[in-house]
Amino acid sequence: MLIITDIAGNTEALTGYKGLKRYRNVSGEKTLAFLLLPTEQNQHSFHMVQEESIVEFKGEEYRIKQISEKPRGQTYTKEVVAIHTLFDLIDEHIYEVRNGSMTFQAFLQFVFVGTPYTWDIVDTFYAADWENLGDDNRLSLFQDGLKRYKAEFTLSGTHFTFKQKIGNATDFQFRYSYNIKTLNKSVNTNNLSTYIKGYGKQNEDGSYVVQSEYTSPNYAIFGIRHAKPVRDERYTTSEGLNERLVTELKDTPDLSITLDFVDLRRAGFPYDVPGEGDDVFLIYEPMNLDLETRIMDITEEFTESSEYPIKTDVTLANFRNNMTDKFVEFSRTQKQVNGILDGSRKIPYNALDDAVKRATAALQAAQTELEFENGIIARDKNNPNFLVLFNSNGIGISRDGGQTFKEALTSDGFVASAGVIGQFAANNIQIGPDTTYEPGYDPTKIKVGGRNFITESSANNVYPKLAGTYATSRATPFLYSDYAGIECIDYTDAYYQLGALNADMKGFSAGDVITFSGYFANDISNALVTFFYHIPNTWREASYEINTSPWGKFSCSFTIPEGTTGFMMRIVFPRNSSSNGKSIRFKNLQLEKGTLATDWAPAPEDAPAQIKNDLRMTAPLPTSLTMNQDGIRASTGTSDKYAQMDYRGLFINKGAVQIQRADGYNVMVDGILKNGFNLFSAYPPFRTEGAVQVGPWMKVATTNRFETINSYTFRHDSRYILVQFGLYTDNAIMGYMSFDLSDVDGGGALINLGTSTNNGPDEDGVYGYLLDLGVPTGQLKRLNIRLYGSDPNWGVYGRILYLSQEG
Repeated sequence: MLIITDIAGNTEALTGYKGLKRYRNVSGEKTLAFLLLPTEQNQHSFHMVQEESIVEFKGEEYRIKQISEKPRGQTYTKEVVAIHTLFDLIDEHIYEVRNGSMTFQAFLQFVFVGTPYTWDIVDTFYAADWENLGDDNRLSLFQDGLKRYKAEFTLSGTHFTFKQKIGNATDFQFRYSYNIKTLNKSVNTNNLSTYIKGYGKQNEDGSYVVQSEYTSPNYAIFGIRHAKPVRDERYTTSEGLNERLVTELKDTPDLSITLDFVDLRRAGFPYDVPGEGDDVFLIYEPMNLDLETRIMDITEEFTESSEYPIKTDVTLANFRNNMTDKFVEFSRTQKQVNGILDGSRKIPYNALDDAVKRATAALQAAQTELEFENGIIARDKNNPNFLVLFNSNGIGISRDGGQTFKEALTSDGFVASAGVIGQFAANNIQIGPDTTYEPGYDPTKIKVGGRNFITESSANNVYPKLAGTYATSRATPFLYSDYAGIECIDYTDAYYQLGALNADMKGFSAGDVITFSGYFANDISNALVTFFYHIPNTWREASYEINTSPWGKFSCSFTIPEGTTGFMMRIVFPRNSSSNGKSIRFKNLQLEKGTLATDWAPAPEDAPAQIKNDLRMTAPLPTSLTMNQDGIRASTGTSDKYAQMDYRGLFINKGAVQIQRADGYNVMVDGILKNGFNLFSAYPPFRTEGAVQVGPWMKVATTNRFETINSYTFRHDSRYILVQFGLYTDNAIMGYMSFDLSDVDGGGALINLGTSTNNGPDEDGVYGYLLDLGVPTGQLKRLNIRLYGSDPNWGVYGRILYLSQEG
């Protein structure tokens, strides 16, 4: 059944339609088409079928984009085409532009911020480098990201699930004389090319900042065939342009096999259910086809009286082709959609609430039947391959009719291949190499800078500064008891600036990853934190939205591009008239190196002025407290056991000094200092067989992370280890120095990873890290220093210059 909702929000059931077809493919495109006849039963809804109305079919919404009306006797019919409301995103523009490395999670947050869409990322996707990402509609940016990260998705309502490859591995067969009515195989080389050139940003003299070319390996088969060149001002590096050329070039033929097969669901055999992305078998002896392939497109035709399709066509791809001997992926030309309506709305739930809501809705809406066979089987009525089995051995979830259970809970343990939504708690979890983390919280990449570069950063009756300087423009600064702020006078360019407008790096270096954080309360939305970096002859910027009202913590990370010679930052009002008279308030600002926004701490220059007012003692309070000309004495009534303080100092008689850190670790107990701050290097140095000494350097030629160059033993009574090390490689390969922490009796968990492509010891190859060991435990620990590279044919060189416990 169809449900129609017009642009005024009126909703009715829709009847009287014929030839309802649903098209869906692995790229995410979903389209409905049907013929609507006027009947007595649909008089109340026939007029509601207009452009931009919403049609709901099988729990998904489609927006009508095309209607062709034709006369029929005294009335007329409507031929309707509607596309999935996901494509409404083409009407929403993102004006912000970002550069640098970005994780898939961060990319999705950038594209979908402010929309009702949520998502789960099931597989591992590596971070990608972007140049001028933005200034385009959301749909176009989303499609660019799917190509860049090589991701596929399924969409349920407004919730995405992203995988490297959607669909299921099945034993489903399309077979001659079994379930194939007709078969059509086509090969098209009209748009095939093997050579492409690209041109990036153009200089004033007509030359290009970057230009490149790419030749496909398939030129050996088809010869050199030129494609239309890429001309895009956004590219300023050869790496980004080259990646675009490889993606842009279509160097394989268009190949497809389209099947009209016998869909037996209406006949009571509902197990052969095709799904986009599924791996299936095609056996067609008359054309000598016997291969494993993948479903790319599905077209189904429905009647008003049946939930099951009366006709199903599928298009297959990824099969081995004799002409190119390559596996070929197919993609459809993007449909250009012009929209008017913005139907998005925010959902006021956090991520866990969304997960609970989706799970609850799925369970409540499920149409299942219970079967009693080897236990209890709950089977989906729409797709019987989806089932849950419950018996005395445990619970299993299957998507292939019970052949395999990739999600299972048994007495042997718990298996969850599709991921866990929400919070997963256990006391013994082993994390594998494919584990993904939230942006800024990858333990293999987190770097803590160790200091706050903003002085007077508390904003407690002081104005925060960067490198001793602040400035305002078209805004009035003000101070309050525990925060500062600015009020907008002229919205055209109103801001609070941290750091002077000059080519000074303010203590940072090109290539540094820095994180800004602070507490904000804004009268307006869309206020910005903008990082300004000076590339010779020009200032460039990268902005991040601050939407916190009332008080809330904001943080963002930024990579200072290579070639930068100056740096500063601003807190900026939106450039619209509604900003006039509004205020942005802030406190506890922090700018630090690394990817993690740590708890606020003052800059070292401000530390002497800070007074710690939290004194924690485990001893009982005194029962006697006296103050006279002899000073202040605290005791429990015993004359010879007390603590006294006077002008001479502090005297403790038959007592002890105990000092506890803010994180709960006692650094002094009974007057005994527990901090040793010593790290003892193994002697002779502990090294594995592949590590050899070359002068002052240790050298390895391996991709094995467990090639150790030395080991240090220490008592874990400080939070951090400050390390300074040198690292370079042969042939500019990527070199790695890993810092693995373990107990003295084994193990080894990676706590930080240094990288370098410096091609020689004379280059700037000295690095400093602050390794976070966690809250001190007092146990003996071992720090293993390991060295490896991206290519075993070339050497990686490393050495330790300095190690000490800190904090």
